[in-house]
Amino acid sequence: MTDEERLTRLRAEHPGWNIWRARTATGGPGMWMATRDRVLTTEEMYDGLAHTLAEDRSDLLGDALAAQRRIEIARAQELI
Repeated sequence: MTDEERLTRLRAEHPGWNIWRARTATGGPGMWMATRDRVLTTEEMYDGLAHTLAEDRSDLLGDALAAQRRIEIARAQELI
């Protein structure tokens, strides 16, 4: 799977996030990044939501995004 295919999949699976692959100083592939398209409240951050995520691999970013979604669901169900 190419980086572009990985990006397309992550973007489709995780709406509400801007997802991209960063570049190193030499122009090579860098970290996999995701930033929310909204501002978080202090309470959301206290509960574990992050505005920006960075991982070395696309699968790890997918895992981190899924973990954020689980926190959002728990907050909506008032489990946190």
